[in-house]
Amino acid sequence: MLESLLDIAWSKARLSDRSMLTPVDMSALVTNLCELYADSAEDAGLVLQWEVESGVVLDGDEAQLGRLLANLLDNALKYVPAGGTIRVTLGDGPVLVVADDGPGIAEVDRTRIFERFQRGPDAKGDEERPGAGLGLALASAIAQRHSMILECLPSATGALFQLRRETP
Repeated sequence: MLESLLDIAWSKARLSDRSMLTPVDMSALVTNLCELYADSAEDAGLVLQWEVESGVVLDGDEAQLGRLLANLLDNALKYVPAGGTIRVTLGDGPVLVVADDGPGIAEVDRTRIFERFQRGPDAKGDEERPGAGLGLALASAIAQRHSMILECLPSATGALFQLRRETP
């Protein structure tokens, strides 16, 4: 928990410092993480699908961007019930989407979940899932560090997270 809090503070402290950012092959990063998570998804009785446009590159910190996606995938694995599907897409822009057909996130919680120590209930309203409510706060701080926006958007079914460039 302390490490996550420090990572959030570190990301926020370096919002305008782009000196340590280098070109990151997002296509390879997303593909590699999805391949890594595929077995865990299968073990949980879930289907993990991904569609990644080739050649998507952005200036960033590869480890932080990997952590952002890992947090989104970890949450999907935690909250989507067996038999569900998690879909990851990466397109030019870049625009990264992680969507699932799990219980979804209530409209009133869609911005609150990016605050530290905030957690959403699972499909049964059970707040006893493991975690401290820092994963999405860290993911949001990493997005901001990269001049991007991480949002939880309305979806007909499940949760839909979108990472995209800030528009000037």
